[in-house]
Amino acid sequence: MRQGGQPVDERCSIQTLAPFAQKRYREESRPITPPRLRPRRSLLAGPVPSFPDEAMLISKIRCQKRLAILWFTGGGLLFFLLLLQTFFGRYGDQVKEAWSWFLPTIMPTLLLIAGVVASDLFGRSDRTARVEAFSFRLAYIVSLAYLLIVSLTLFLSPFSPLSQLELMHLSNLWLGPLQGLTGAVLGFFFVSQDK
Repeated sequence: MRQGGQPVDERCSIQTLAPFAQKRYREESRPITPPRLRPRRSLLAGPVPSFPDEAMLISKIRCQKRLAILWFTGGGLLFFLLLLQTFFGRYGDQVKEAWSWFLPTIMPTLLLIAGVVASDLFGRSDRTARVEAFSFRLAYIVSLAYLLIVSLTLFLSPFSPLSQLELMHLSNLWLGPLQGLTGAVLGFFFVSQDK
């Protein structure tokens, strides 16, 4: 069919497009309603409420398990790294100095977490206890930062002009205060609870 000398495509005529235009007009004329607010997911603590007024409480047992996994995994990897370095003679006749640096750096916090986990296993803690998400996140981030700094002391020693043992002794200047901060944050987390 020709109209004004030009061929007309039947698929684009007014009659074929009218139902689509009517449907779109009906959709656009509907009142706008806000989308339903859904809880966001947090990487560390599960669902987070969307409303700032609500207290963000999460399971204390779940958070303790995550902290235990972080510390036992990180501490275990560092332990095996130091063990391998000892077997391959990295420290020579100064093996005792290397281990006397490492054990006080990691063990107090590992023993604290092991005590809390053992207390949970023997049923001495409230299984329904909940804690604020902020206190857990703070404890997790400070713990992760501490373990990373300890591991940097071991991993970056080949690139340092100091010997590894000198670097270990020097690192006590920043690891001591950071260990105190980590212990304080973890202690605050373990004693805080809101039912």
